[in-house]
Amino acid sequence: MTVTRAIVCSLILTLTVLSGCGVHVQSALCAAPLGAIADSETTVLQSDVRIVRRSVTPAAKFPARIAVARVQSGWGGSKENQGPVMEVRTVASEREQNEIEHLAELPSAAGVTTISRLIVSEHASEARLRAAADALHADVLMLYTLASSSETHDSLPPASVLTLGLFPGQIAKSTVTASALILDVQTGYVFAAAEAVVEREQLAAAWTSGSAEEQTRRRAEDSAIAELFETVDGEWASMLTRHASAEK
Repeated sequence: MTVTRAIVCSLILTLTVLSGCGVHVQSALCAAPLGAIADSETTVLQSDVRIVRRSVTPAAKFPARIAVARVQSGWGGSKENQGPVMEVRTVASEREQNEIEHLAELPSAAGVTTISRLIVSEHASEARLRAAADALHADVLMLYTLASSSETHDSLPPASVLTLGLFPGQIAKSTVTASALILDVQTGYVFAAAEAVVEREQLAAAWTSGSAEEQTRRRAEDSAIAELFETVDGEWASMLTRHASAEK
């Protein structure tokens, strides 16, 4: 092998590594354990009495005021007992804010309010979130959370190498799962659960894969939030139907 060929082969090998051959996976958001709340056998009443969840009935009267909180999985606790906790997150996007405001337009909704970190700054247990909703004079509490993962993989590796990573030879893909739980503020009765899963992808060059992952993640999040709240609209209608039947 001549020196020139050795240099060229070495350069190609270096560029192949730099161009990110293979699959790069990045987890951006971890969902709060809403399923654990829905599946828990007991719940806490506002009087701090713990009872079997299946035995509770809703106390909310319609029209009902809705409190909304976005929650995510975090890490906290005392020095002796640290672990995953549920944390309230600030509503970050305009899409989220618009969807939350739209809840006030639902039939038999008597307004909507949001729970922020100013109200629940510590470990956001179900009991604390319901107590915060009660302090805001809400009858129904909606918790929602997002889980997302992003990955970039090569679609045309040789093209990326020959163009020094400038050719859009990679695909950035993001998957977002948005989940929601609707609870009675006073009793913890589970009215409904909703979920939406969205995938988005786009072409990217080796040197722009990071920004492409971020762009696809944001697009997927917006779409998942829109689909989730659309599903919540349908669940709300079913809630009203069940409530009207129970009152007869």
